[in-house]
Amino acid sequence: MAEQLERLSLGQYLQSLRVKKGLGLDEISQRTCISKQNLISIEEDNFACLPASVHVKGFLRAYAEILELNPDRVLQHYAEDLMAWQGSGGVYGSSGPFGFWPRFIFAICLLVAVISLTFYSATFWDHNPQKQPVIITKMESQDADHKKTAATNERETEDTKEAVITEVESPNVNKHKIEVITIESTQFKVIIDGQPPKTYQLNPKDRLELEALSYFNLLLDNARGVKLYFNEKPITLSGKSGQNVTIQLP
Repeated sequence: MAEQLERLSLGQYLQSLRVKKGLGLDEISQRTCISKQNLISIEEDNFACLPASVHVKGFLRAYAEILELNPDRVLQHYAEDLMAWQGSGGVYGSSGPFGFWPRFIFAICLLVAVISLTFYSATFWDHNPQKQPVIITKMESQDADHKKTAATNERETEDTKEAVITEVESPNVNKHKIEVITIESTQFKVIIDGQPPKTYQLNPKDRLELEALSYFNLLLDNARGVKLYFNEKPITLSGKSGQNVTIQLP
């Protein structure tokens, strides 16, 4: 083997011995679990298309055993050929204009981004698949003073022991405000000004007040379960009892 390797590279020698033994690449691949493309790259001394050196050493050890060669001797010649190739300006582990590691790191980052986006979407838009969402298409346009009076009178007639849930900052005329009064048990999710979503489990006669600088994104799992007021104006919620409702205000 030593005399032949003086005239041939390691890959050329392995190829010639394989052919002499009448073994095809498909058979070698099946017996060693090395892909055919990696076997071709080994025999062509194409270091740029091979994976990391630690994997190549495992390939060569398995290949040497099939050809009845000394694995340590084969690995020694691989290290010599690799060093000579790197000394000539080769960069191990690259393939084409983009190297293996940059592509690998990019793939990992992309996977993390997809998982994060999927988790965020599932957290907010989780709903019962048997319920069909209803999109709000109408806002009442009654006189502001009249609606404010009607809404106030209606709330004053309710049980004085009703639960009140309030998340309101200091008064600001430039802020938008929503008020939710619960009629039936309802799960209420809201995104305020692009912040992480919040979830509220509302019981009958609960009242929820929230403020936003720009907008609200709302998700209700019961179209008939609440009365909704935006900037003290009642909002008509279309849909049946138990249906999901999504709406953006304003």
